[in-house]
Amino acid sequence: MIEKIRDLFSNVPYLHNKWIQAAIVIFLFIILAKVVHFVFAFYLKRFAKKTKTKADDMIFSKIKWPLFFLILFYGIQLALRIISAGKIIDTIFRVVVAIIVIVIV
Repeated sequence: MIEKIRDLFSNVPYLHNKWIQAAIVIFLFIILAKVVHFVFAFYLKRFAKKTKTKADDMIFSKIKWPLFFLILFYGIQLALRIISAGKIIDTIFRVVVAIIVIVIV
């Protein structure tokens, strides 16, 4: 995946800097996380209100923020890989995300 991102940035001359690439990836993942949050907050919530049970209402309301942060953390992880932060930082970040997922679920 990192190679695909680097290939995408290789055509634009001022985007060869890995720090700019990492910032763009984080920015794009913030936008993606907000779009997913918006979809959960408005469209799926309206869909869930039409059903007879309240279980889907509770699921959608409880899952939108954890999903937002998971998308955001994945973007940060990709950015760390782009800047070649090192295996130790990557491992620490993966452990932190795994702990967050376990606590949320």
